[in-house]
Amino acid sequence: MLAGYGGASYRVDFRRGDALLKVMERFRIENYTDTLGAVAAHFDRHDRVLIVTDEQHNTGRYRTIDQIVPKDVPVYTWNIGVTGSARTRPERALGTRSPA
Repeated sequence: MLAGYGGASYRVDFRRGDALLKVMERFRIENYTDTLGAVAAHFDRHDRVLIVTDEQHNTGRYRTIDQIVPKDVPVYTWNIGVTGSARTRPERALGTRSPA
């Protein structure tokens, strides 16, 4: 399952064999970033979570990934942006987490 997000989140359809650049065209620009809200909206007992982000985050209902994803599910976060990261602090909301 692939989701795009900003202030709202949405499912991004793809099939095995789709060209990566064609899949990227299916994403749209949103007005702000609610990373944890997007994970909460789309997480459905998946065996892992992968977040690609610019590390901007507008904290909404959730404060940490642990409120959404069980601790035995690995979470991987890649920062592809150029903005500073609040998640470099010990109390970070996201980040790479191996299974417990």
